[in-house]
Amino acid sequence: MVVSESDSSNRETLLARLMGDAAIMFFNQLSGKDSCQSRTDINRKGTLVLPLVVALFLCSQAAEAKNFYVSKNGNNQGGLSFSTAFNELSKINWSLVGPTDTIIIDGGTTQMTYTTGLKIAKTGTTAQPLRIQRSTVAGHNGKVIIDGLGQPNFVGIDFVGNGMIGNVEVDGMRWDGIEVRNCDRGVNLSYSNNWNDHVYGLDVHHNKKGILIEGSNGAGWCNIHDNPVNNVLVTNPNNAVYPGDGLTNCRIFMTSGSADGIYMSPGFLNGGTNVINCVLGPKLRYGLNMGSTTTVKLSNCLLLNAQSANVYQANYTGRITVERCTSFMTSLNSLNQAHSALQLASISSYNNTINGSIFYGGAFSGNNFQNGSNNTQFRTSGNTLMVRGRTADPQFVSDVSRFPNNVTDSILNAASYALRTGSPAVGTGSAITSVSTLRSTKRPGWN
Repeated sequence: MVVSESDSSNRETLLARLMGDAAIMFFNQLSGKDSCQSRTDINRKGTLVLPLVVALFLCSQAAEAKNFYVSKNGNNQGGLSFSTAFNELSKINWSLVGPTDTIIIDGGTTQMTYTTGLKIAKTGTTAQPLRIQRSTVAGHNGKVIIDGLGQPNFVGIDFVGNGMIGNVEVDGMRWDGIEVRNCDRGVNLSYSNNWNDHVYGLDVHHNKKGILIEGSNGAGWCNIHDNPVNNVLVTNPNNAVYPGDGLTNCRIFMTSGSADGIYMSPGFLNGGTNVINCVLGPKLRYGLNMGSTTTVKLSNCLLLNAQSANVYQANYTGRITVERCTSFMTSLNSLNQAHSALQLASISSYNNTINGSIFYGGAFSGNNFQNGSNNTQFRTSGNTLMVRGRTADPQFVSDVSRFPNNVTDSILNAASYALRTGSPAVGTGSAITSVSTLRSTKRPGWN
């Protein structure tokens, strides 16, 4: 609640709600107004003083929380409205922005394009993160586009800033609300001095590199595709501090060429990262590439027809948990070459767990000592003993048995991998049963 500094009666009303009549008495004493009780009497109630000061402090903090605006139509006169908005992302005056403020970006009636990057230079608080979001006001709620125009070293959204950047959210306020394209790096959630930073509702595509997630940061409800070096690079993952970090409700794919969906570089075995409720594929080289030592939990995900492997583990000291996932692969890839549902490090004996998942097609590579049970596999090859459970047709709603090796992306994306009534795999596999199922989910707080 914002209380006018010039309206003491409003302030007294708010204080009364917070602390009762004693709060008004204390406020009157501080402001020099007459009171029925002397300062000495107030001091006798010393136990009231600290909570009252805290209440006054919180009120002042609430009063200071502001909305700042960014719009191509702004005149750079303080940024407190669309008309006085900062007219480029690089024009944001971070010295004016407080840790609990909100920065609202104009999307125009249909879209508005910005050609400078968003370089975040302010930290939020644990209780209330600093929010940077697309406008949801009619006439300003079009798509926000950050276009790097192919400039070298251009970062679309950069959390490096100056110094420590933590507890910051960038939110498109819907799927694809903020589009980041033609950059050297789309999003940089850097680990150095940064923590608990998140992006939501982004469409990150046709950049050289997509999203870097480092440390205890994350992304959710994002479309990430066609970034040829890597779509998502996760390095030094450590969700031991913020267990929910990583990737949640994201769709990662390629429409041409071939790149990894998620590439994991060295991290912490006791921390690691989570990949939850995501669709990986189609046309990825590896859906998930555990390129080095780290710990990953892959949960409730739909994995679609990677060129080489839906899940690849290179280093035997890493650990992966595959839980309630659905993996689909054609007999061969589009080049008529063998590809793998799971390609796990051959010496990674007791580290991995595969539970309650469905694997239709593709090869298994690894030893027989994977933990887990209650899986379903069908039309698989290789070391099928490494995945414990049943061998049976899971009976997807869509008849995937008819899909040729060169099945189109549009068919894979439109298919339903939900289970028919009577399926032997009921109770297993992912609840994300199609691309449309994922896209129908919304982040809490979105309209």
